[in-house]
Amino acid sequence: MPAGALATLALSSTASRAEGLDLAVGLLSDKVTRGFSKSQGRATWEVDGQYHGDSGWFVGLGVTDRRPGSASGRFEWVASGGVGLPLDADWTLQLGAARYQNAGGRRTIDADYTDLTVSADWRGRGSLLMTASPDTRTGSRRGWTVLAEAAWRQPFADRWSLNVGIGAIDRSGIGSPSYGYGSAGLSASFGPVRVFGTRIVSRAVESGALPGSARASRWVLAVVVVD
Repeated sequence: MPAGALATLALSSTASRAEGLDLAVGLLSDKVTRGFSKSQGRATWEVDGQYHGDSGWFVGLGVTDRRPGSASGRFEWVASGGVGLPLDADWTLQLGAARYQNAGGRRTIDADYTDLTVSADWRGRGSLLMTASPDTRTGSRRGWTVLAEAAWRQPFADRWSLNVGIGAIDRSGIGSPSYGYGSAGLSASFGPVRVFGTRIVSRAVESGALPGSARASRWVLAVVVVD
C-alpha cells in the first residue's frame, strides 16, 4: 500500500519482491493514515495491486471505500510508481510517487493530493521514510506538507511480528497545525492471510488539526489476503 511506514497494510520493500504482479485485499476496522481516520471511523475495505519489474521498478493501483454507507464521494483511487535501489546486502533506497484521487462527492483537506517519497529499508524490518506533498489542501488553500516516519518490525515465535512506529507531519505550509503520531501492535501470517492488531495514538486533536469531536487515537484491526 502506498501509504507511510505506519500504514497497517504496508507492503514490504521493493527489493524483496520478485518480478510479477502482487495483489492484496484487506478488511479494516478503520482506515487510518497520518494519525487520522480516512473512513470516518468506520470499517471499510481496500484493494491494491502492484507490478514489479526485474530491475526494481514498480507501478501500482489501489482503491478504498472512504465513506462507507454514503451514496457519493466514497472511493479514493491511488496510482503509484517508483523504484527500489539496493545499496548493499542490508539496505535498500526507494524513490516513489503516488496520486490520491477521490471519485466524486465533496472534497476534504485530505483528498486529491500527490505524495513524493524517499525511504530507506533495512532487511525488510526497519524503515525510515520522508514524504513531501506539494498540493495538500485546507479550505481553498493548497500548499506543501512534509512528514517523516520510522518503523520497526520484529519477528518472533515463527509467524508473529511486533510492529512499532512513530511519525510527525509539518502542515505549516497550508496554515494548519502540525502534530505527531505513533503506533504499536502485533501481526501474524497464516499462509496468504495476514492479521494485524494496531494501537494508533495521535496528537491531531490536541494540536487543533482535527476538531475536538474527532477520535484521534484508536485500535485498528485488519485482515489482508495477499497473492
